[in-house]
Amino acid sequence: MSKTKVLSSCIAFLLICQVICQNAHAWRAGFSNQSFPYTEHPETSDKAACMAGYGMLCWRHATGSHDSVGVQALFLTDEVNDSLVFISLDAIGFSQTLAKTVRERLSTETLLAKENILLTATHTHSSIDLQGLWGGLNEQQEQAIAEAIVETAKNAWGKTQKVSLHTATSNGLKGFNRRTKNNDIIPQILTIQLLNDQNKPFVTVFTLGSHPVVLGKDNTRLSSDWVHYARTKLTEQQGSPAMFINGTLGDVLPGQDNPRTFAYAETYGTEIAGLIINSLKNSEPLESSLKYCTETIEDKADNYSLIMATKALRNGTVDWNDPFSKSYRTRASVIALGKVVFLTTPGEPVTSMGRLLMRLVEHNPVAVLGLTHDSMGYLIPDKETKEDGNEERLMISHTLSGKIFKSLQHLVSKCLIQPD
Repeated sequence: MSKTKVLSSCIAFLLICQVICQNAHAWRAGFSNQSFPYTEHPETSDKAACMAGYGMLCWRHATGSHDSVGVQALFLTDEVNDSLVFISLDAIGFSQTLAKTVRERLSTETLLAKENILLTATHTHSSIDLQGLWGGLNEQQEQAIAEAIVETAKNAWGKTQKVSLHTATSNGLKGFNRRTKNNDIIPQILTIQLLNDQNKPFVTVFTLGSHPVVLGKDNTRLSSDWVHYARTKLTEQQGSPAMFINGTLGDVLPGQDNPRTFAYAETYGTEIAGLIINSLKNSEPLESSLKYCTETIEDKADNYSLIMATKALRNGTVDWNDPFSKSYRTRASVIALGKVVFLTTPGEPVTSMGRLLMRLVEHNPVAVLGLTHDSMGYLIPDKETKEDGNEERLMISHTLSGKIFKSLQHLVSKCLIQPD
C-alpha cells in the first residue's frame, strides 16, 4: 500500500474515532435517599430531637414525625468535563462542622473533589436542627446523621446509569414578599427532569424560592412542610423520585396570613407540583455538557450578636477555628448543565438579590440556588439594607452579598457562559 493511501486511511480512522468519542459521552446519574436517624420516632428516643426555626436552646422538642425528613443525593456527570453530587437536606440549614465532616469522608471514599460536593438545605422550619442555633445535635446524633448523609451520597455515586436531561420552566409560583409587603417575588420554577434509557422519568429536580414555613412554631411534628407534598405528588405522577433545591427564598412566604396547617401545606405543595407537571409537557433536551466553576470567598463577620451566638453554640453556622477571630470562608459556584445555569449562594438571597444575580446570565435559563455550600444567613444587596429589617438581624456580614456578586460575576466569565 502506498504511503498516500496509508496516510489517508490513518486520517479517516482518526476522524471516525473523533466522531465516536464525541458521541460516546452522555449524561450519567445516580440517586439515593434516606431518612435522618432519630427522626422516625423521636418521641420514644432517649435523645431529644431539637427542632429548628423558632426559639432557642431546644425550645421545641419533636414529639413525632408527620412525614419523612432526611437526605437526598444526586450524582451527575457528563463523563468528560466534570462530576458533581448534589445533597439536599431536609433542614433549616447545616453547620460548617457537619458539612466539613461529610465532604472529607465522601471525598476520601469516592475521590470526588471536596468542592464538587454541594450540600444544600430545603430550609424547612419543622425538622431536626442540623445548624446548631436551636439546640443542635449531640455528638452521637451528629455522627449518625453524618454517616447517613455520606452513605446516601455514596449510593448515588456508586449506582449510576445513562440518562438524558430535559428542562422546563413555569412562571406561576405564588407567594408573598414580607419585605415589600406585596406579591413581588420571582415566580419561576425551574425543573430538570432526568429520563432513563427507556425514556422514563428517573428523578425530577426542581428549584424555586419560597420559605417552607406553612407550619408554625406550634407544630412539634417533624416535617418537610409543603416540600413534602410537592415531592410526593410529583413522585406519584411521574413514578420516580422528586428532589427539591431551594432558590431565592429570603423574603418569600407561601402566602399572607395563610393557615398554618398541614392542609394548607398540602394545597400549596400540590399546586407547585401541578405547575411542574404542566411545564414538563414542553420540556427541552439538554446537551450533555457539564461546566462547573467555583471559588472560595473570604470575609469578616460584623454582626456581633450573631458572632457571639455562633461561637457560644459551637456548631452554629460557622466553624470558628479561632475563638477571637471574625474571619471565615465560604463558597460560590456556577453550574452549567447544557444551556441551563445555576448560581449558588451560601445563604438566603432576598428577591432583589436573586434578580441582581440572574441578570449576570440574562439570556440563559438561569436560577439562583440558596443555602448551597453553607448556611450564612440572609443575602441583601448593599444599597438595600435597612436599620430595622428583620432579615438584617441574621446577616452575618454586610459585605458578604457584594463579595458573592463579584465572585459569581467572575465565575460566569470563567465558565465561558455565553448568551444564546
